[in-house]
Amino acid sequence: MNTKLKIITPSPPSGIFDRILAYEFCQQIDESIASNINNILVNLEKINFIDSAGLGALLSAYKIINQNGGKFMVCSINQQIKILFELVGIDQILNTFSNPEEVTKIYKIEN
Repeated sequence: MNTKLKIITPSPPSGIFDRILAYEFCQQIDESIASNINNILVNLEKINFIDSAGLGALLSAYKIINQNGGKFMVCSINQQIKILFELVGIDQILNTFSNPEEVTKIYKIEN
């Protein structure tokens, strides 16, 4: 079982997870899969807003990681993003955590 965890922290200057950042994010997911790293934590601490492309990228990554037998998690979401996740129902799909340390404690996954 692969217990390696990759933490991805998108950090656009604008704080917006848009189509440009979504493209870069999807490339990071593909690189992780190619490197046999199937446990991904997306740290959204530097994101203030997510548009539809960003939401699509998160859901696509969740699906890919899940199909490869890994865990896909997000952490450090602000209140606005939390409300957005609840409105569109993503909070029922994605595992969300307060911070990266919480993930490593619960799942015993090494960084």
